[in-house]
Amino acid sequence: MTGACGGNGSYKDFSGKMGVVSTPVIDPVAGTIYMVVRTKENGTTFVQKLHALDVATGAERPNSPVVITATYGGNGEGGSVITFNPQKQNQRAALLLVGGLVYITWASHCDWGPYHGWLMGYDATTLQRVAVYNTTPNGSNGGIWMGGQGPAADTNGNLFLSTGNGTVGTASNRRDTTNRGESFLKLTRTGTNLAITSWFTPFNHADLENTDKDLGSGGMLLIPGTSLAFSGGKQGLVYLANRDNMGGLTSSTVTNDNIVQSFYPSGTNGHQLLGAPVWWDGADGSYGYLWVSGTDFLRQYKFDRTSGTFNLPNYAKGTAAAPNGTPGGILSISANGTNAGSGIVWAAHQLNGSANQAVQPGILRAYNAQNVTNEIWNSQQLISRDAVGNFAKFVPPTIANGKVYLATFSNRLNVYGLLPRPALTIGQSAGKSVITWATNITGYTLQTNTSLLSGGWSDVPGGAVVTNGLFQVTLPSSTNTLFYRLRR
Repeated sequence: MTGACGGNGSYKDFSGKMGVVSTPVIDPVAGTIYMVVRTKENGTTFVQKLHALDVATGAERPNSPVVITATYGGNGEGGSVITFNPQKQNQRAALLLVGGLVYITWASHCDWGPYHGWLMGYDATTLQRVAVYNTTPNGSNGGIWMGGQGPAADTNGNLFLSTGNGTVGTASNRRDTTNRGESFLKLTRTGTNLAITSWFTPFNHADLENTDKDLGSGGMLLIPGTSLAFSGGKQGLVYLANRDNMGGLTSSTVTNDNIVQSFYPSGTNGHQLLGAPVWWDGADGSYGYLWVSGTDFLRQYKFDRTSGTFNLPNYAKGTAAAPNGTPGGILSISANGTNAGSGIVWAAHQLNGSANQAVQPGILRAYNAQNVTNEIWNSQQLISRDAVGNFAKFVPPTIANGKVYLATFSNRLNVYGLLPRPALTIGQSAGKSVITWATNITGYTLQTNTSLLSGGWSDVPGGAVVTNGLFQVTLPSSTNTLFYRLRR
């Protein structure tokens, strides 16, 4: 299925065909992967289906697939009931598996109305729909997309998400939960119902709506060991809220006095948060990381667990800015627990231009999570081997089994990992030292030092020659103890 939008031609936020748009979710115990597939059948019928597949073989599990359908009471489309539209509702945010249910969310296909924000829960075994929620039943829009991130969940199975441009209810002493566009939401399931049990809407929601600055462009991070939720949107302002008492809609017309903290990562309005913050409890403290759009940097914020707020300004920031445009850096983090020196922030972004309705080349970067001013590696350092290809926006790197997996718009999945350590052989010939290594180990410089403990490594002058299928360097013998290494 192509990205045509309401008869208005190609929709440029899709690269090529549509099918599986969102990130699937895996049950590692059952070995099942769940995904939503969008298709056009018999040339005219638009269908969305939930599939449950054996992750090892790709075979359908029992009861799979199931056609996604739903209705919800409301007058937002002129009648008394809203029917889920599989053509107009775009399933972008990642799936969530919690409490034996697979949760799926929807926003719009190219802002083509009428549409709404939908959330549905399906039994992970029977694939029967057991819960449904609509963000704007008596209004419009309010899509759930969050830059591709999925809903978050606490240990009790409560769901947390943010909504985009849409109708905002202000009646009933500013506590109206019927229409909740431009909001953070906590949803609690009771039977087939998903009810709002806590929520936050910025005081300037009307301006966000009028200027297309969705609050819901960023995913929500639940800060470990706290009752706090952290997210932001297209305005560039990020918010720290008490997730169990978010404050609703303030009566103030000038400030959000109902939340814990807010700030602009870039210092100015308009640098959008797309994707989501990531978190690490490290050896020397707790940190949040985010990378907003525009010409800006990866930023690291230290969290003060005594005050329950972030120390400002940022603790550190990366040294390389992403190009002007969207989406900024899409982040993941890996670490060996809290062990010092083990944390790495992985960031993918466009290499040049803007990826808004355009396909751009990409780059993958790795930063020291203890202080992100230290970039460890990036994919442009050895382009012939590591170049990303075309950037797949809103798709974070995945880290597993000692490898980093990065999807691309170049019809391939990139897999990055540590290369085998190059082996040196040192021998004697005619009173000289002969150092050799395999010719398939390229891009290295031979270095020498008098001690393994000091930092005084220096390049060995001259170059290597190929002899008998090996790189070879011949050096005068020395009475001193010398060490040699290959350094990229």
